[in-house]
Amino acid sequence: MVNEQRIIEEFQRLASIESPSFREGEIARYLAQKLDSLGASVEFDSAGEAIGGETGNLIARFPARGKRGSLFCFRPTWIR
Repeated sequence: MVNEQRIIEEFQRLASIESPSFREGEIARYLAQKLDSLGASVEFDSAGEAIGGETGNLIARFPARGKRGSLFCFRPTWIR
């Protein structure tokens, strides 16, 4: 069953984190913690260092279930 209130609260939390280009560190750390708590192995690459940003790309890997895995790609973007 979908918990609509939990989804609303999580959306509000994510939307409240300012993350303009090159300054996505806070939302990246928040998402890394969330993904880790869900069982993912989490790491950051060095892309942020190369372009002068606060953080690299967040890479989260979940163990595959069954014969095929899944890929999820997320790019946080802050809109003023």
